[in-house]
Amino acid sequence: MAAPLTNTEASKRTVHRMRDLRKARGWSVRVLAQHLAKINPDITEDSVYNLESGRRRAVTIDEAVLLAEVFETTLDDLLSWECSACHGAPPAGFKCLHCGTALA
Repeated sequence: MAAPLTNTEASKRTVHRMRDLRKARGWSVRVLAQHLAKINPDITEDSVYNLESGRRRAVTIDEAVLLAEVFETTLDDLLSWECSACHGAPPAGFKCLHCGTALA
């Protein structure tokens, strides 16, 4: 069984997966925000940008549910993102430039 995720790790994975799914659809941050706002008008382009840029680190459970609905996927899929560059395991002492994961 995998080690439990911390809040920060779970949010980081969700944001990376959100970005990957958004880009795969050819959507800008604005377009994603428009799709989310159809379900919850409190979601703005700034809120999506702040998550993707790291200005805001935590994804709420409500936001994760909205993302899963917009991307027609599951919460499990959002949380199970694995970096395509390092696969979650960069060499010891290095930090992945793609996802930011670092192992001691």
